[in-house]
Amino acid sequence: MWPVLRLSKAEEAWRSKILSKLDALDRKLNLVLGLEKTMSKELDDLKNEVTENTTVVGSAIALLNNLSQMLKDAIASGDPAELTALAATLDKNSNDLAAAVAANTPAAANPPPTAPSTP
Repeated sequence: MWPVLRLSKAEEAWRSKILSKLDALDRKLNLVLGLEKTMSKELDDLKNEVTENTTVVGSAIALLNNLSQMLKDAIASGDPAELTALAATLDKNSNDLAAAVAANTPAAANPPPTAPSTP
């Protein structure tokens, strides 16, 4: 068993001060560890968004390359019906892409003011 130490008032004051500082350090360390977890999650979310964005950009590039080749093939064929069909495909893909961009674009926090209408 440990012997009981008797501390003077000055030693007790120092002991109390040291314990208080240790408690403050413990609270700060817990805060930092909590922030680290939050930042780690936010970084993981950002990495996932970059991956998704890269996939979408790659898909858009493939679509444009495919459409370019389709246009070249339609021009080479000299068939007006094929050009008309390609124009319809371009319109559809353009509308689909515009809808996807609009659906995945967050609304502006402060939309620009609209001009007043004149009677």
